[in-house]
Amino acid sequence: MRSRGITDRKGIIAWFAANHVAANLLMGLIIVAGIYSASTIRKQTTPDFELNTVEVRVFYLGAAPQEVEEGVVIKVEEAIQDVNGIAKLRSTAREGVGVVVAEISRDEDLNEVLSEIKTRVDAISTFPALTEKPVISKQEIPIAVAYIAIYGDMDPVTRKSIAQNARDELMQIPAVNRVEFLGDRPYEISIEVSELTLRQYGLTMSEISQAVQNSSVDLPGGTIKSDGGDILLRTEGQVYTGIDYSDLSCEPFRTVLA
Repeated sequence: MRSRGITDRKGIIAWFAANHVAANLLMGLIIVAGIYSASTIRKQTTPDFELNTVEVRVFYLGAAPQEVEEGVVIKVEEAIQDVNGIAKLRSTAREGVGVVVAEISRDEDLNEVLSEIKTRVDAISTFPALTEKPVISKQEIPIAVAYIAIYGDMDPVTRKSIAQNARDELMQIPAVNRVEFLGDRPYEISIEVSELTLRQYGLTMSEISQAVQNSSVDLPGGTIKSDGGDILLRTEGQVYTGIDYSDLSCEPFRTVLA
């Protein structure tokens, strides 16, 4: 048996060696099949998966965890517990916020269940007065496709400006729908007034803060109806630079900064 197997293998090799046209034809078929398979194989860096969960987050400002549980979490659970498709509910009550996570069955349409949960939660009219509008969303895990690091011997403002330009260019690519900054610091203007100056003009930091809030703001001014249509009025007073803040329309505040 062993010698026969060796003979058969030698016979196949010998036959292909003697029939080079058939060998080349077989090789060509293998190459074509490989090229076709390579063009149809799905290629991706990470697998597709869904958490199949819906999160209901309600902020209850200044409330203790027990108050959040009684005023928010329990009411949300009671409102959505009988929604078709929910397999399990998980809740968390922390200081100032309550979170209810609904795990959806795999055979259910996640978007339909999400819409039903949103309808139920929006219908709750007994939330405490200090609660904010509930935030209802599907839980998703964003997966980064690429990381771009911007570095160099420059000040942070210039570096951030370059990063913003790069983000704008990336967002113009049709296949890109989201670009995030990591590690950047938000723009900030610091207004400092010495204690001696405050005493000199009889002001407090609360009054300075109130002057900034009152003077740096955009306000709607109503509507003027005319034959040609409605004209919307708007007062634009929001300032963005340090020079603008030094010239706010509050006389005591402008005097202090002077």
